[in-house]
Amino acid sequence: MTRISSSAVAILFYQLLLQSTPYTFASTTSTCIIDANGVFNTRADISNDSKGIVAIISSPGTKSFFGEEEEGGGVTLSGDGSDDGVSILSSSGATLSGTASLSRGNGAAAAASVAGSIIVSGITESDLEYGLHGSRHEKTLAGIFKTKLDSMTDAAAAATAASTNDEEGEEGDEEKEEIKPTKLFLVMPPCDADAEVIKEDVEKIFETAVAEKNLAGVSFDSLFETNIVDIDNEEEAKEVLALASEAAAEAPPTTDFLSSIAKAYAAVTASSEPSSSATAAILACDDSFARHNRAVR
Repeated sequence: MTRISSSAVAILFYQLLLQSTPYTFASTTSTCIIDANGVFNTRADISNDSKGIVAIISSPGTKSFFGEEEEGGGVTLSGDGSDDGVSILSSSGATLSGTASLSRGNGAAAAASVAGSIIVSGITESDLEYGLHGSRHEKTLAGIFKTKLDSMTDAAAAATAASTNDEEGEEGDEEKEEIKPTKLFLVMPPCDADAEVIKEDVEKIFETAVAEKNLAGVSFDSLFETNIVDIDNEEEAKEVLALASEAAAEAPPTTDFLSSIAKAYAAVTASSEPSSSATAAILACDDSFARHNRAVR
């Protein structure tokens, strides 16, 4: 029997998706976008009335005030429970042992790629024993960052092509809006976690992604804003969701939402095979440095 790679399957679903006819998604209904097997719901879509998207990334098997996802869980779309028109994309994050596409955090990366703000929950005290490096959350964040960098590359290529054919290039340049950093909310466990150390870990993961993509001159602060939050009850969770929804409303989704998430998922699936020796070496050095720093403090 001929075996088809996961990347080929993802790209095939993307091609089928573009040929399908979507219907308008009602924001009050929970809709499966990618199921647990990595299959797209080709007729699901988000309406043009959506004011923004919040991606909520939960850790498989870890309870949180934002819900618990099973390992390899898919991506679902629903309302945020308010009247502000913001929708929520929920996805499970990466695991350390899973080998399937969704277990590598590809669903989370695809969901985050179209979101105006991102909430990463399910971080435990044991996850932070040596910082985020080497944890399942490093894999999740790495996928999110790489997908963001890929979208930047695609946008730059499109802009270059457009400016070449634009007779009023200078006028178009004046109308370009400055990209606002995506707000990234990391929900911390009830422990004495050092927020500044966590932020440093996040930025190092980003820098590794930039190095792997062979990009230069891209700063973390230009694309993301890290917010470390402690949540002890449902009311605090609602407050964080309100902040994330407000940020998402400032970056409304494109009308071809499902096409965008399908393309992002196909790309991240194709590129998320085991790391090359060079990338592995970078991660190993970063992890060793982080351990040494904590040991001498």
